[in-house]
Amino acid sequence: DKPKYRLLVNSLKTESAAVINKDATASKFKIKYLINYDLYNLYKNCKVFNKEITTVSTYNAKAAGYSFGTDLSQKESAVQNINNNINEFISSLNQLLDIDSCGG
Repeated sequence: DKPKYRLLVNSLKTESAAVINKDATASKFKIKYLINYDLYNLYKNCKVFNKEITTVSTYNAKAAGYSFGTDLSQKESAVQNINNNINEFISSLNQLLDIDSCGG
């Protein structure tokens, strides 16, 4: 069987300090994902749906220097952030009246 749809996904991740202490170290970081979803109907050769979703999460730095706890917290925050973004995309797909109509 040939696939009927193609989903193209582009993402941009930015990470920045959200809270900076008096000693110029960061104690909280912000992770932002901007993900663009394009869903195409391959049979009709058209774009069915496009959605750009931005999600933000934060995590705390556990200690100065290298910290396994900070790395784990960062990873968990990023994974949860991406999951939230995907869930928001799926919710927006559920609002489509007709997934087979070409609308872009």
